[in-house]
Amino acid sequence: MMCAPTGENIKAELDSAVGTDFTVLEFDKDKLWTNPAVVPENCTMQTSQVFAQYTCIQSNDQLKNKYNTMSACTALAVFASLFFSLFVIGFGAKQKLQAIEWDLNTVTVADYAVEFAITPEAY
Repeated sequence: MMCAPTGENIKAELDSAVGTDFTVLEFDKDKLWTNPAVVPENCTMQTSQVFAQYTCIQSNDQLKNKYNTMSACTALAVFASLFFSLFVIGFGAKQKLQAIEWDLNTVTVADYAVEFAITPEAY
């Protein structure tokens, strides 16, 4: 079971953190709840975790800036992968042409050998 504080100073402390990048809030355990007598027992132990949720509010300009930045990064990644794919395909084609050229320039026994099957009756 989560322990959600109901104290009056909680909202004020969280509101004071709006607009900051990082805030550490310290609370007195006796002031976390408006009526400490009805707080569940598991919420008053030293190892209890307190749940506090606060929303992150961003302006439309901030959201538009994030969208434009991510769009540019995505487009750059797509073009980089396309370029890499074309490079790999071109490199593979060049290697294939070099293998064919090497085969044509190299004289081996197979170039002058003829293979044919001899039936047992021919012996």
